[in-house]
Amino acid sequence: MQVRDIMTTKVQTAKPTDTVADVARLMAVERISGLPVVDEKGKIVGVVSEGDLMARAALGNESPRSWWLGLISDGEAPDEFIRAHGKTVGDVMTRNAKTIAPDASLAALARKLESNGVKRLPVVENGALVGLVSRADVVRALASIKPSAPATDPSDAAIRSAVISKLHGAQTLNSVQATVIVRDGVVELWGLAPNGPTIDAARVAAEDVPGVKRVENHIALFPTAYYG
Repeated sequence: MQVRDIMTTKVQTAKPTDTVADVARLMAVERISGLPVVDEKGKIVGVVSEGDLMARAALGNESPRSWWLGLISDGEAPDEFIRAHGKTVGDVMTRNAKTIAPDASLAALARKLESNGVKRLPVVENGALVGLVSRADVVRALASIKPSAPATDPSDAAIRSAVISKLHGAQTLNSVQATVIVRDGVVELWGLAPNGPTIDAARVAAEDVPGVKRVENHIALFPTAYYG
């Protein structure tokens, strides 16, 4: 599955020349938290979000800087002034917007959303905006994926072997001393582990094996005396 399979193609946009007031009203009425900003050729030039408008409000409430502080500043004062008092989207938008290609994988999309700390990304192809994809789209896509069922139900012996391989193959579970019993697809885990998270990890590993209907986890903590 690719970005093109889950993106929204009917995208509301803003222009750099739109007023901040008009875009704020549009976002409030449509209940959207951000808009791609495109030029007259449909090329994306930025993004305007709730965060940009909130930053504008915060800057607008600050006391004006004195003229001499402006002279020795590192150049941020003019930018802050523009964002606080500018009347157009071009003044307050975030430039150099992060984008993603329509043929990117869902894994690449999730990584990019997470690494940039954003809720949505414009989808761009050949420089033109073709869609918008959000975290909510990713969640819906994952919810729609159904695990592939095996052609035939594996035997209890096969399930037991697979569970044991999982427990022995994960470095996280090296400290688990477990006995595995399988009856009609129901896995019983018995043994000892050093802590609660490791006990839960053993259960999750067993649940991940195809054919497992349920896991009864009886693994207990190592006795205190075990640690010397």
